[in-house]
Parts: sequence; structure tokens; C-alpha cells
Amino acid sequence: MDDKDVEVHYKQLQQVERIFRDLKRYLDIRPVFHWKDKRVKTHMFLCLLAQAMLGYTRKCLKQNGWIKGKNTLQKFITEISSIKIGKFVILGKEVFQVQNKNPVKELLKKAFDIVFEFKDDKTMCGLNR
Repeated sequence: MDDKDVEVHYKQLQQVERIFRDLKRYLDIRPVFHWKDKRVKTHMFLCLLAQAMLGYTRKCLKQNGWIKGKNTLQKFITEISSIKIGKFVILGKEVFQVQNKNPVKELLKKAFDIVFEFKDDKTMCGLNR
């Protein structure tokens, strides 16, 4: 194995180790107490799906300058949990409204291309689905 191959494999090992750390830290993985194969497979699928979402989130945040210094994935998860969304029926149509003054809103718009549609009163904004 040449030096380049060793470097590539070492970086892949670091990624795998980070994934397992994240699974323990953010997803709160505990021993599986399922005895039926289908339930074990479903549990593992959900864990891996959540891990893929964490990886995608980390990538988007890093590309948009969020994960630098004191801003971490954990801080983002904490801040995003503070978002309030209301569901209203206006003229027979379901409308979802997001707080206008949420500090994470601009980051969501930039990092994940979430488009917010502002209402006339400027106190709330609608989330296009």
C-alpha cells in the first residue's frame, strides 16, 4: 500500500469513528431489546437513517460556515429545537407558519434552501412545502 492509499484509508477510519461517536451522542443509542429479526432490522435502519441525516446536516452547516469555533452540531440541534411552527386553516387551506424572529431561520434558508414566504403583518412567515 502506498502513502496515498494509507492516507485515504486513515481518513475513512476517522469518518467511521465519528459516525459511531455521533450515534452514541446525538442519537442516544442503547442496547437493542428486540427479539424479532424484523424489529431489530427496523431499529438499525432507523439508526442509520438518522445518522445519514446528521451527516448531511453537518455537511450543509460546514459548507455554509456554521461549524466553526463555538458553533457545533449539538448547538444547532439545540437551537433548531426552539423553532415554533403553527398550523392554521385559512380559507379552507392548511397553512404552516414559522416564527419570524427565530435566529436559526436565516441559517436554515442558506444551508438547506428552505424558502420562507412572508405574510403582510411581518410577525409570522409561512413555510412553503
